[in-house]
Amino acid sequence: MHKRAVTLASLHKRLTVLFCAGFVVVACACGQSTSSTNLHPSAAAPGTPRGGAVPSDLLGDWLLPVGAPNAYIKSSGDACPMPVSVATCMFKLTFTATTYYFEINAPGHTSGGGDAVVNGLEIDFFNGQACGLQLPDGVGRYTWTLANGILHFAPMNQDPCPRSPILSNQSYSRTGS
Repeated sequence: MHKRAVTLASLHKRLTVLFCAGFVVVACACGQSTSSTNLHPSAAAPGTPRGGAVPSDLLGDWLLPVGAPNAYIKSSGDACPMPVSVATCMFKLTFTATTYYFEINAPGHTSGGGDAVVNGLEIDFFNGQACGLQLPDGVGRYTWTLANGILHFAPMNQDPCPRSPILSNQSYSRTGS
């Protein structure tokens, strides 16, 4: 009987260790996680501009006023279909927490996007699909302001990518008017 008591004690000890190890694994798996919006993207990829998520006030769709895309397209020798309206000639900028996307419905022009980070009133655009430059190159730095529903961008550097004409000194609204 003594041997059986030792075996039961040994089994009890092993089960206790196994139970504790299992508890630690479950506790670690269920513990508080770190939100990716609180991480600096620079921790993820070398050369990533410093900053965090795009502010919630900027998330979603922004439109250039109808005349702005037409003027841009005319500068390349084309013209927007008439009558010029959001339906016939529109530049839409869409932000998610970490990306931007341009949709251009004007004939002969493409859409595209990339990554974005915000550091105070600075917003940096990088890894652009139409740019062809990857980090640490291809970063367009802009200041942004939001007042009375108008989102305005001003360049801080010479943007090496083709985003500049639709960002530099441009003002967007939620309605395109």
